[in-house]
Amino acid sequence: MFGFLKKRREMQAARTKIGVDLHRQIRDALNADDKGASQRLSSSFTVGYICTFVRYGFMSLGIDAESGVNAQVRHICDGVIPGRLYKIYSDQAAALELARKMKEQNKKILNTGLTPADVSKAFELGVQAGTYDAPLVSIQSMPPDNLRRYLLNETLRLQ
Repeated sequence: MFGFLKKRREMQAARTKIGVDLHRQIRDALNADDKGASQRLSSSFTVGYICTFVRYGFMSLGIDAESGVNAQVRHICDGVIPGRLYKIYSDQAAALELARKMKEQNKKILNTGLTPADVSKAFELGVQAGTYDAPLVSIQSMPPDNLRRYLLNETLRLQ
C-alpha cells in the first residue's frame, strides 16, 4: 500500500513539474504577444509538442506513464489553462487526423490557408521540439522553451 501512495505522489509531482513548465511557456508567450500567441496555440504543433513533452517529460523524471499518457495530458492541460488548453489540444488532434486522411495533401483547406501536408509538418515539428525540451524538465538551469518560441514565431532549439 505504501508503494502505491509513493508512486501516486511521484506521479503528482511529475505532473506538477511538467504543467508548470507548460504554463510558464504559454504565459510568457501570451504576455509578449497575446493575439499572435493565441492564434499559434491553435495548431497541430501544439498537439505534437504537448503529447511528446508530457510523455518524455515523465520519462526524464524517471516515471513510467506510457500506458496512461492521454489521461496525463488531459490532467496537465486542465491544470495549465482549465477548460481551454485540452479543448484546443483535442480539437487540433481531431483536425490533424482529418488532414492525414485527406487525399489531396497539397490542396488548401478552406478558411485555414494550410494544406493537409502543412498540418502534418507542423505536428512533426512539435514532436521534434517536445523531444528536445522534455529532458530539460529535470534540469533547473535550462528550462524548456520551444513552445514559447513557437508561439512567438521565434527560432526553435532542436539540437
